[in-house]
Amino acid sequence: MAVTQIHAVTFRLIPSRFPPVDLLERVASPDEFEVLYLIESLTNDRLRDQVGDIALVAKEDRLFGSGTSLIMAPFTHPPSAGKGGRFNPDFGVFYCALDFETALAETKYHRTKFFVDFNSPPTSVDMRELITDLGQDLNCIAGKQKELPALYHLEDYRAGQELGKVLKQENAWGLHYSSVRASGNCCAIFRPPALSNCRQSRHFEYAFDGKQINYVIEKSLVQ
Repeated sequence: MAVTQIHAVTFRLIPSRFPPVDLLERVASPDEFEVLYLIESLTNDRLRDQVGDIALVAKEDRLFGSGTSLIMAPFTHPPSAGKGGRFNPDFGVFYCALDFETALAETKYHRTKFFVDFNSPPTSVDMRELITDLGQDLNCIAGKQKELPALYHLEDYRAGQELGKVLKQENAWGLHYSSVRASGNCCAIFRPPALSNCRQSRHFEYAFDGKQINYVIEKSLVQ
């Protein structure tokens, strides 16, 4: 598989209610984290829910300090078996797009599917935009929809998840691929240090009418 060097700004949209891992923001090294985690865990029963399972991330790949919580969160809160994404059956991956419109299309699809699967009545969800710098060599299948149809199936992720498991075992940095929901490209990042300078940007409201997300509006933080 070809490897391509990606130096880009990436876009990710997540529910605003997703808990930031504040503890990671307050320490600067793995040793400090181990000590602080032990101390806080004595009195904070919800600490594991906030931080997630830090043991899932290799010690040399853990990020600490300002802005790192939102990078680390998907790696320490993996999906349960059978509920993963296109390339991750049961381990954490930071999915992002290389342009905003692709990130928006991807999340509209997945939010809609979530609401439909749970037979949700009309509702809305607040989302926030994360902008992050990516700089790393990634395995590349972008533009290969015809050559690799199983990896680009619209609904069946089994082939992609098998590829993801292999790349994860090889300690790969991630995968660069084409979106099936829009015309742009996406990245699935397997290791946190591929990313840096994560910052929160705009907030949006996705409105679900019982069948689809029928509009998205940008929300002002000024009341």
